[in-house]
Amino acid sequence: MKKNILGIKGFAMSELLAASIVILLLFSILFANYLPLVSEFENRILYTDVTANYGAFYVRKIYKTALEDSQVKATLNDGLTHDSYYTVYKKSSIDEAQLVSGELKSQLEDIIDEYDIEEIIITNYKLDNLKGRNQEANAPTRYKKSSGSLYNYINYLPYYSLAVYEGKVAEPYRIILKSKSGFATTQILPDPLTPVSCFEFDKNSLNTGKFIITNYHKGCGQNVDITPNEITIGTGSNAKTGIITAIMGDDETKKGAFQDKEITSINLSKNITSIGDYAFKDNNIKKFSFKYNAPGVTTIGKYAFSNNKLTNISIPSNLTKISEGAFANNYLLQAIEFDYDSTTPDKYIPKNMFGLEGNTGKTNNYLIELVIPANITSIQANAFKNIQFSSIRFENSDSNPSRLHTIETSAFGIDEELFDNLDPNNYISLSIPHTVQKISSSAFENVKIEALVFETNSTPDGKEHSSLETIGNSAFKVKVKETDETKIETRSIKIPVSVTTIGNQAFENQALSGIVFDSLTENSNLSTIGDFAFSGNKFKTFIIPQNLITDGTYIGKNIFGDNYTLGNNTTDIIINSNISLVTNWNNTWCKAFYGDSGCTEAVSTNGPISIYKNGSNTKYITYIDN
Repeated sequence: MKKNILGIKGFAMSELLAASIVILLLFSILFANYLPLVSEFENRILYTDVTANYGAFYVRKIYKTALEDSQVKATLNDGLTHDSYYTVYKKSSIDEAQLVSGELKSQLEDIIDEYDIEEIIITNYKLDNLKGRNQEANAPTRYKKSSGSLYNYINYLPYYSLAVYEGKVAEPYRIILKSKSGFATTQILPDPLTPVSCFEFDKNSLNTGKFIITNYHKGCGQNVDITPNEITIGTGSNAKTGIITAIMGDDETKKGAFQDKEITSINLSKNITSIGDYAFKDNNIKKFSFKYNAPGVTTIGKYAFSNNKLTNISIPSNLTKISEGAFANNYLLQAIEFDYDSTTPDKYIPKNMFGLEGNTGKTNNYLIELVIPANITSIQANAFKNIQFSSIRFENSDSNPSRLHTIETSAFGIDEELFDNLDPNNYISLSIPHTVQKISSSAFENVKIEALVFETNSTPDGKEHSSLETIGNSAFKVKVKETDETKIETRSIKIPVSVTTIGNQAFENQALSGIVFDSLTENSNLSTIGDFAFSGNKFKTFIIPQNLITDGTYIGKNIFGDNYTLGNNTTDIIINSNISLVTNWNNTWCKAFYGDSGCTEAVSTNGPISIYKNGSNTKYITYIDN
């Protein structure tokens, strides 16, 4: 019996041990799964905050808008190549919000205050770099523990997979922030690709693998994204695979593929090299950069971006052909830049490239600083018409001399009916390069000039040389006389010896204090002065070249206008000649001073003063006795 009792006890102990092991195993399984659940629950309690999430939502909206600006996007991307995150705000450290300006900055600062936000960073959608998973030698530095309490929240977040958004492999960003009440994260997704079905293509191009867009369906949206490297058109045996290389336009019908489709933004593949005539005319595009929105484009057709709302236009050096009116009638312009250097081949600025139509009754709202690169050879008609500039500078240095030779009709001119809309206090200084041969009619009409210089360069024989030959009709005319006497103190200009023609009203109403023909040591080439060429000015001196006193030249009538004070004393009008005006008098100069009324007599005194009488009106002219 004892043996059986021991056997039963041993069996019971074995059952108890087995049961204990099972129970322990069950507890281990439960414990192993329960603790992470508890931990996750605690983390959600700690890190999930409604107020912070609301703040993140509004911060995302602001930075999504800000990143539509290619320069802002470039700044952020550059920062993320060196570090795994970009701190756009940190209380007490970076008190002002970064990457935003103007109204967006004001809005963001209001959100920071409203939601008690203490820190905002922008990083990549995937957190491999931020959390240090990327071990490559050149990997951006991760967010460090010493950076603050945001570190623990970042470690709590998953790594995230590569985002695919509406069929597009995305390269979005992630916003992570810390507020007084908690933490939050949200993503900034890119706009979706424009479906292929939104486009019509040139049928012949479909067989080449290089597709050309001929039309865009208006209902497909305001944001156009054509960035895939390869697309497929059609299905089954009819499918055509290739790349989009061009956007067509038709000069004959004056219609473009995207014209008048209410488009606000575009992104083009680097494969697209040509934008045709009128392609994006009559839309609402505000921000556009060739570098980031159309990196492959080398050719732009007529009026391709005209009648939009562009604020900044930067022309890259790789843009080899720009046609007439490419950026005309963008009335919100704030900046025009030519991204050229000394290695850029010679180019010209085509007709009406940036010009504004004056019949709208307005010019641009901003004063623009303009630099004309040295490699520009000609500025064609109306290129910058009706645009207000705070400064116009022509690049011209020993290392990079100007090649400009022609400034054509109304290149910088402003229509007379717009004159009263101009900033009354805006005066510019102009230095015209010595290479310029012709300044055409109305080239700078109604541009108020504080100082005007026609540059010269030294020749081997020590003389100063200019290529300027023609100053056209109304070239520097302004609508009304300047009434502010202080504006004329330094307004005396020198006309180079090379000039042959000064057109009608060329300098009318510019309030010049003096004109000097650079011919005191040699004869001027000047043969023509047009009617009213210098009318409406306030000359204190006027030195006339010797060759203009003799026959064979054309002097217009009333070259000083109907009302002028020159000649009311003995020192105002000076003739660079030892030839008496009395003996060489002819009706041409009579009309030049008095108009069509003529002169009754010319009397010589014993001294070097000649007196011309016209009724009771007497003028005194002094000549230099060589």
